[in-house]
Amino acid sequence: MKYIYYFIVISLLFFQCSKKDNSLKGRLMEYKSLFKIQNDNLLIISMDDCSSCSSYYKEQAKNFQESGGAVIVVSKFKKKANGFLNLKTKNTFHDSLHFSKKLNLEAGLPVIYHIHKSGKIDSLRLK
Repeated sequence: MKYIYYFIVISLLFFQCSKKDNSLKGRLMEYKSLFKIQNDNLLIISMDDCSSCSSYYKEQAKNFQESGGAVIVVSKFKKKANGFLNLKTKNTFHDSLHFSKKLNLEAGLPVIYHIHKSGKIDSLRLK
């Protein structure tokens, strides 16, 4: 009886893990759903990895936001993120738990993602 219980538990875990979509589109959709982002144009900026580049990217992020894109500021510190952009606007989000890194969506450099209606995804790493 004990073995049947273990078999059921392991089967359920395997079934749940196998359903996760690890494609770029799946990871982006999961990320968007975490923050309830409706936009298909995302700019992800990690502030904890690059403190000296904040002034360089601030203007680009502001322009991206004004053009209708969503800006996600990744930082453990709300004060640091809030100092970068006004987090009170509807298209600005704060990723304090570094979900973008956990989902392998950014690696230090800011990145822009555009999800087309067809499902195709364009990405551009900013330098």
